[in-house]
Amino acid sequence: MGKKDDIELLTKLWSAKESIFKALGKEGVSFSNDIEIDTINDKDLFRTGYYKKDNIKIKFDLDFICMEEYIICYAKKSKLMNQIFDFLFSQYSSYSPSFIYLELFAVIMNITSVVYAKRNNILVYPTGLIGTGIFVYILLNFSLLGDTIINAYFFSMSIYGWYFWSRKKDEVFINQVSTINRNEIKYLFILAFSSLIFIYFVYDYFDKWNNWTAYVDNITTAIFFVAMWLMARRKIESWIFWIIGDLITVPLYFYKGLTISSIQYIIFLILAVLGYISWKKILDKNHQKLKE
Repeated sequence: MGKKDDIELLTKLWSAKESIFKALGKEGVSFSNDIEIDTINDKDLFRTGYYKKDNIKIKFDLDFICMEEYIICYAKKSKLMNQIFDFLFSQYSSYSPSFIYLELFAVIMNITSVVYAKRNNILVYPTGLIGTGIFVYILLNFSLLGDTIINAYFFSMSIYGWYFWSRKKDEVFINQVSTINRNEIKYLFILAFSSLIFIYFVYDYFDKWNNWTAYVDNITTAIFFVAMWLMARRKIESWIFWIIGDLITVPLYFYKGLTISSIQYIIFLILAVLGYISWKKILDKNHQKLKE
């Protein structure tokens, strides 16, 4: 590339940033830190630019007109749907395809598991074992230690739940959908408090108390520990804890850049509400049979 080409390239780059700066119409914008221009190829370098600051990202489409010694650049905000897509999935541009497919497969397995849970079907556990096993690996890569421990715990509790749900006597399943009793409430509080203390020391040991997400992660861990224990025991109250935990986790995962997983928890939230309704019908039906 010659000297003339270099000057033209730099002029286009400056014009692109200048046009985005003027289109924004705000003060305190840094050319070097807040405005980025995508490179496509050597001949037609700039077609897209971004304003990025904190958690804000605005995409601009760029058009150039070259007239002798003059270069004019037009910057206009991308269409709404394109901006929404970029806002949701731009984090994945730096991920490898295999990582994305792995997360997507784990999400499908976990959603399938919750669907089976809603149906009170024992297949909740083999599908859950696959999904949670994969997420242990994924979450370790994002330093979400609390969520990693949750999934490792889910993995072990899935084995226990599989055993507990499959117990039979005279070809009849022993453990059906039920509500927690007073003795189990005591264990519930012990489990919640113990998990809070345990995750606290894990984060402290690895020096991970460097973001507000760590504190939220600690709380959701306690909630999900209780939810999974109640699910393994086939208690209807498990769905209440799933709902609370899902409501917190959706924005947490989105903030951390795990958009697919965040969408997964939105689906989990819907399924948890439906699961509670479904199990409530089963419980009422069983109570009705006992009265008869």
